[in-house]
Amino acid sequence: MKIYDLEATALAAEGILYILIAGLLLKRRDLREGIVRALVFYAATSLLWTLGLALWRLGWFSFLVADLVAHLPFYGVLILSLLFLYLSRLFLRLKGIGLGWWALSIAWIGGLVAFDSSLAPLPDVLWLGGGRAIQNQEAVLGLHVAGWGIVMGWAILLTIKAFRSAHQPLHRNRIRYWPMAWMCVVAGDGLLFAGRHLLSSSCHLLGILIATYVVLTHRLPDVTRVWRRTVSYLIMTLLTITIYTAGFWVTEYVFQTIPGYSPLLAGAAMALILAIVFQPLLRLIQQLVKRLISGTGYDPSHSLREYSRSISNILDLERLATVAVGIISEAMEILHGVLFLVQYEEGEEGDEEGYFILEAVKGLGKVPSSGRLSANSPVVDYLSQEHRPLTQYDIDLLPCFREIAPAERGWLTGLDMDVYVPIYARGKWIGLLALGPKRSGDRYFSEDLVLVGTLADQTAVALENARLVGDLRQLNSDLYHAYADLDKANRQLHEMDKLKSNFIGVITHELRSPFANIAFSLQLFERYGVDHLPSEQHDQLNQLTGVVASARKMVDNLVTFAAFFSKQGELNMSWLDFDDVIQESLLPLQTMAESKGLTLQVAASNGLPALYGDQERLAEAVHHLVHNAIKFTEAGGEVRVRIWATEDAAHFEVKDNGIGVPTEKLPTLWEGFTQMADPLRRGVEGLGLGLALVKYVVTAHGGSVWARSEEGVGSTFGFRVPLDSAEGLTAMKRTLTCS
Repeated sequence: MKIYDLEATALAAEGILYILIAGLLLKRRDLREGIVRALVFYAATSLLWTLGLALWRLGWFSFLVADLVAHLPFYGVLILSLLFLYLSRLFLRLKGIGLGWWALSIAWIGGLVAFDSSLAPLPDVLWLGGGRAIQNQEAVLGLHVAGWGIVMGWAILLTIKAFRSAHQPLHRNRIRYWPMAWMCVVAGDGLLFAGRHLLSSSCHLLGILIATYVVLTHRLPDVTRVWRRTVSYLIMTLLTITIYTAGFWVTEYVFQTIPGYSPLLAGAAMALILAIVFQPLLRLIQQLVKRLISGTGYDPSHSLREYSRSISNILDLERLATVAVGIISEAMEILHGVLFLVQYEEGEEGDEEGYFILEAVKGLGKVPSSGRLSANSPVVDYLSQEHRPLTQYDIDLLPCFREIAPAERGWLTGLDMDVYVPIYARGKWIGLLALGPKRSGDRYFSEDLVLVGTLADQTAVALENARLVGDLRQLNSDLYHAYADLDKANRQLHEMDKLKSNFIGVITHELRSPFANIAFSLQLFERYGVDHLPSEQHDQLNQLTGVVASARKMVDNLVTFAAFFSKQGELNMSWLDFDDVIQESLLPLQTMAESKGLTLQVAASNGLPALYGDQERLAEAVHHLVHNAIKFTEAGGEVRVRIWATEDAAHFEVKDNGIGVPTEKLPTLWEGFTQMADPLRRGVEGLGLGLALVKYVVTAHGGSVWARSEEGVGSTFGFRVPLDSAEGLTAMKRTLTCS
């Protein structure tokens, strides 16, 4: 078999590996990821290129133009370089190649095809300066190489630029693997231009394998750490060899000067010396090499003990955040960090999901702005389910975080943190430690994440205690301000009460004299002037007399109200028959009800006990309630009065089927100057003091009032007063003191 046949067979075998690579990508990753789709397409195109290269070696394309056939492998390289540039941009999380790049590339390839197929013929020989001749095929090959160099050079520049702009060590470590891929691809393309087709295909395959490994592996081995360990191992190996060699040389030199020298004895002595000295010396050298190459390390056990001891008794949130982040910074040498308090809040109306408020407390460096995460955010899901550190690298690359809201992703990216460590207490998420990059530029290794997770668990109790203390301090501050506001409001109310009482006192004092003069004049007129009036004016005189009587009654009510309101009302307490009080109060009201066409019914229990109270004031209370019922009940209605007693109190109730009281007015019925009905629906009668006086009288006796009403159906008003005189007097004093 010819050598070309063997190479064609090897190329076909390599094509099978491309199929395996594409299958592995489809099995391990989601095709929704752009980088996976691009890599599968790149592997498929490489498969076609490899198979085409094998067929080209076998002469299957001889029917084409000779120049075009000669340059077919170069066309494949140029197309693959374009796809590699597109793949590189996706890997570096940049936008894909724009339409301008594709248009320029297609035009470039089209021009090369035109030159090779003689559609755009070139002279056989191109002359350049200096008398040097260049064949047209050399020029076309130069255009192939130039096009490939521009595309691959751009991919390399993008990789270098992305590496320099990446701040997080994990991203930088991921980008470090990409030059391995494009170096293999570049080497393979160079070998192809040199005519080494099988080696070229092998290098190209190796580049795709590296790219596939990088795409499929999320946690890539740290290149810097591997390099450090390799260098450290080489140094330790060289030092070990040097120590052993020097030891044996020195031993042999020393023992040669001793009479009766024995190589066996010298070897035994050297072995003993090395057994005693070598291990401590080797350990010391290892520490020195590690410090020289890897920088200073830390002792996790010491850091954990120091952390627990330092934060155990801290109850101030800001100090806790400063100490916690400070100790972690001292151990791991981080540039900045912050402690967030986490508080859950219910969603607004129409929003079923709530959200978590992350409030920055303090830490190392500038305190960032607070943010919030939706309760159904992938970040919240991860932290609540895993309860372990989350890196920004994971948020940027893992498919499960693809659905993060843009606002949340922008806030997290703007924090410039590498690791987020949740703090849980009794199953509740209460805090978050956000840690920035290390000064050394290293990533957070697995042992670092284990340590910060343990430190977060240690922080939970201290943070919960500090939050409770902070809440208590805030509550005390709020209570202090509330009491201050309440004291201020009480003083203002006291001043308003005093002004109101003085105003009522002045008004009543000023009104009594004019009404007394008017009443006196009417009495004189009734006694001496009625006989001289025409008969048709007698009714007007009676109406005028009634108006004056009503006005005097209003003034008396106002005086009574002012007396109670100013805390000067006095009760003339004595033992009385409550049934007699009711009957005497209802006598004049019976006539009023009959004149209006109403039915007034009284139902009293037999044998009501004696009551210790003020007979006049209680009679006024009964009068006001029954009078209101009659006044607000239309003709043909009925008013029912009921009196009964329990073991400790006497009860009075009046029920009517009148116009009722609007629901919105029920809470303010017993306040002064409140009228029960709408003035537009009746004449203006009274000042609205009746129910207020009833309440003051009943409350002064230690009792209570109640009211039930439905507009258009009727109302029920009533009160109860205690039978025990001691209870009544104590309640009266308390009411007059606190009202």
